[in-house]
Amino acid sequence: KIVTAFRLGGYLRRHSPDVLLCAGGRANTVGAWARILTRHSVPIWGSVHNTLSMGEKHMRFTRKLSRRILSSLLYRRLDGLIAVSQGVAADLSKYTGLSATRIKVIYNPVVDSKINGSELQRPPHPWFLSDQPPVILSAGRLAKQKDFPTLIRAFELVRKQTDCRLLILGEGKERKALEALIKELHLEKEAELPGFVPNPFPFMRHSAVFVISSRWEGLPTVLIEAMALGTPVVATDCPSGPKEILDNGKYGPLVPVGDPKALADAILHTLSSPPDGRKLEEGAMRFTVERSVQAYLETLIPSSSYKTSKPLSPCLSRGPIAFYGFHTGPGGIGHVMANLMNGMINAGVKVDLLLNGKNAEDMDRLDPQIRIVDIGRFKAIGAPLRLYHYLRETSPKVLLCNRERAISNAVLVKKAFKIHAKLAVRVGTHLSTNIRQRGLIKGTLRKASTVWSYSNADVIIAVSKGVAQDIQDVSGISANTIYALNNPTISQDLFAKAEEPIEHSWLTKQDIPVILGVGRLVKVKGFDTLIRAFALVLAKRPARLILLGEGRERSRLQALCDFLGIHEHVDMPGFVRNPFPFMKRASVFVLSSLREGSPNSLIEALALGVPVVSTDCPSGPREILADGKYGPLVPIGDPESMAEAIISVLSNPLPKSTLTDVAKLFGRDMCAKKYLDVLGLG
Repeated sequence: KIVTAFRLGGYLRRHSPDVLLCAGGRANTVGAWARILTRHSVPIWGSVHNTLSMGEKHMRFTRKLSRRILSSLLYRRLDGLIAVSQGVAADLSKYTGLSATRIKVIYNPVVDSKINGSELQRPPHPWFLSDQPPVILSAGRLAKQKDFPTLIRAFELVRKQTDCRLLILGEGKERKALEALIKELHLEKEAELPGFVPNPFPFMRHSAVFVISSRWEGLPTVLIEAMALGTPVVATDCPSGPKEILDNGKYGPLVPVGDPKALADAILHTLSSPPDGRKLEEGAMRFTVERSVQAYLETLIPSSSYKTSKPLSPCLSRGPIAFYGFHTGPGGIGHVMANLMNGMINAGVKVDLLLNGKNAEDMDRLDPQIRIVDIGRFKAIGAPLRLYHYLRETSPKVLLCNRERAISNAVLVKKAFKIHAKLAVRVGTHLSTNIRQRGLIKGTLRKASTVWSYSNADVIIAVSKGVAQDIQDVSGISANTIYALNNPTISQDLFAKAEEPIEHSWLTKQDIPVILGVGRLVKVKGFDTLIRAFALVLAKRPARLILLGEGRERSRLQALCDFLGIHEHVDMPGFVRNPFPFMKRASVFVLSSLREGSPNSLIEALALGVPVVSTDCPSGPREILADGKYGPLVPIGDPESMAEAIISVLSNPLPKSTLTDVAKLFGRDMCAKKYLDVLGLG
């Protein structure tokens, strides 16, 4: 490696390329040694295609330790590292101790014309002739990592339920063990190991289902290739690629690693109810050669030194804009901010998301071009200093902040170090109500802190006109710096999720109207009022109530249902990650809150054409429903008025087209554009 590093350094001095990209493992090591030994100025980037921690599972302790130390030291000498998935990036950062700012996630360039051009060919195997049983296919090195024994045992279970065949394409040192297992299970006539096949695409295209059974992966390209050919897929939920590729199970089942029963059940389900091939092909388009090449060029070569006659689309030519104090997990704010960031990327603006990488959730719903910067907890003592280091090194055009502590950190850094980035503050709830609830002393301190922070912001963005007016009333800040912008609540992803199947007898039969409420089970959501209103509705006509959400008020709400004698007509399933199938099939959606900023669930229901009823709480519902034009507004805490409104809507619902038109004002791209205009990046 040392000799090779000297030779590589000589090449770099003679030819001075714009950048050197090292293709994984040993190449990364040689590139780092070349930087150390020859001290040239050519930028060197490494690439990592698998989880490093999983690769050392069978190593001795001393080798593990030396490998970790060497990787950490050498990788720090590289200008950056490219990881093929979010999971690989997280593992790389943890394994080497490198900051997430040094790691860029770029998906592999998988889908091209060669894949699609192969589908017309017939696989050279008799099992693919007409009138043959369906073929289950897998492909990969015959190695322990791929865990083909689990697939073979799962196939044995599948064979007991339906006639089918199993093909595993590939070669490796586990062949004898796999052949012995096939013989032991008496599957010699139904399972084959044809060896390495130069062109596996015809096999993929004509198979009934493609299966990944691995213990770990980086970004399994064969899974993407099968999807691109419209072939149904099943995969283990191994670290780290399948979950990202299949979008948390959207494009195919994810099963536990090493579980033949679960794998068999998923295969049987896929054989009996295969997904739409066009949907799978669309999912694979996230991994096209063109998109990957574009991301590599934008990362490795400055735009000023790269010229092409063919424009890159979308070209991230503006920004970056940094998001600080936002979380990516479940809930309204995570959903809205993911939409906003994705919309900005779509508009050609670079986006950095600053967060605590240890607590990052649901990263798969973010566009892979969003750069994740791990700067730790924004509530930690050293948070302002870490924010300063990021701002000094990156110089973003705009720093968009959410949550009081994050806003305070940003103002402190801006004033202390004279940072030139425009500071924008997003406010999603009523300040006056929040301050009142804290009591006299805490409320006074909170108000003083808020006024100081907001007065030093360049732009204040409120999620509704009511929130904007409340900010002005509380702080006395001029209306010239406060903008009311709609949340980017609606994206095409919402409609796709609404079409997913649902297993709830009340919604599949739809013989009795279902009233739906969604939100955390806390006092501010006013679900006790909704339950009392529902009891009044039930006294006049058949109906059912479903409350989606979890929280500390559950036992009190259940006790109220028991007291009113309606518990058989009320279901509280708890938190549901995808509420949209429930929402789409509901007869009416009810928002019973005591206060809101801009209630996303109300907007989502309208987008799906579901009639709505809402309390006239401060401040979003009245604006969204245009003073009651698109749904009744009832007083807060008034079960009688709410019951009358629900009965009226059930009897005379507004046309679906009228409701969906309202929600267009909250479309992702439209709202992202308005944000960019206000922030000076339009």
